[in-house]
Amino acid sequence: MGVIAYALSALFGVSLNDQFSLSVKDALLGIAATAPPALLLLFIMRTKNPFLVSFRKRQIEYFAELPFSFSPLFIITASVAAGIFEEMLFRGFLQTTLALYMPLAAAILLSNIVFGLLHWNSAFTAALTGLVGVYLGVIFAVTGNLLTVMIAHGLYDILAMTISAPLIRRAKNAKMPDTDDTSL
Repeated sequence: MGVIAYALSALFGVSLNDQFSLSVKDALLGIAATAPPALLLLFIMRTKNPFLVSFRKRQIEYFAELPFSFSPLFIITASVAAGIFEEMLFRGFLQTTLALYMPLAAAILLSNIVFGLLHWNSAFTAALTGLVGVYLGVIFAVTGNLLTVMIAHGLYDILAMTISAPLIRRAKNAKMPDTDDTSL
């Protein structure tokens, strides 16, 4: 995804390097920016709302079907990679390029419709992901620094996967056939 982001950026004359700065202030802002989506996640994980309970259950079942384990190494690796490469592609390239041709608000919205659709496993998941993407897009527009949104995105993913991992493991174990069958 990083290669795609750099290739598309070069093709459209957008410099990803100019959108990245090692700034302590922006790094701390990225850490702080993790709080709102994390609070939304905690609400979804704890609510008794029937729609959200059903959504939460479907999400856990979806992730339990994936052919890999949500080990600490996987969680960190996948989260850091998504934080870096998705932000390069969606905020650094797509949002920035669209903003050259349309108002910034439209560029943020359109780039995150694409972001949400590419995370589709249900309409609600796509909408929720798109909403978080809009939030990250606004932060990127304010700071102009990919570092901020890379940190916010990566930390959020670490938190989301860490909270979900035990539930996913339980769902995977519940689907495993009973190997203690003495009738063989």
